[in-house]
Amino acid sequence: MSVYPHVLVVDVGPPGWAAVKSVLCEALRNVLCLAASAAHPGERISVYTVRDRHQCLLPLLEMRGNLSRLQRCLSELQAIALEGSGAVRVPSLSLAVLDALQQNRQRMQHGSSGAAGGFVEVTIVSTRPRCDLLHDLDRGLKEGDLSTLRRLLLLHVSCDVEENRLEPEMSPDQGAHVYDIDFHAILPDVLSLEIFLKSWLLESNGEKEKCQLIFPAGAQCERKFHRK
Repeated sequence: MSVYPHVLVVDVGPPGWAAVKSVLCEALRNVLCLAASAAHPGERISVYTVRDRHQCLLPLLEMRGNLSRLQRCLSELQAIALEGSGAVRVPSLSLAVLDALQQNRQRMQHGSSGAAGGFVEVTIVSTRPRCDLLHDLDRGLKEGDLSTLRRLLLLHVSCDVEENRLEPEMSPDQGAHVYDIDFHAILPDVLSLEIFLKSWLLESNGEKEKCQLIFPAGAQCERKFHRK
């Protein structure tokens, strides 16, 4: 089974951090507690924060069997003040992404196994508008080595989910992306965040096995199930 390391980059810049801190930390706690016992062997996570600079709270760590270390990381995340020196600087998000990719390359060079070809999945959690995030990432990543970036997800936490879904895409003259981007808008509540994080961390790796049940003549439905 292909196992890709996961990197979570959390935008802790004011004022957005105050709006998502409690619900995000609770959702992460629930999902990581599950991951510590249910994750596949070799599945790893790394956690970064960005404000005026980027900081690695948790270097790539296997989730299974490491509940205490995951909980310490969450405690550090919860301890970050709601207010700070200012908004996220432009390079911080892209520097966190590039640092995570470099960290994984170094791990692979030292003979670590379990990662699928050294590729990494990165999710950025922020309350900033999508266009701002894309603009900043394009500026910071266009010259970087993204050869091991499997997927980049932008998780925009906002009460105006429908408005963000309808937000127009960047125009072509604003620059083409050299990486794949998935954009998700989500409500700032524990359940929504927990569902997303669980799917990202625990259900995105590996191939699905398809099972089709066809009922006898006279039955009115055909049901399909997917199993990991």
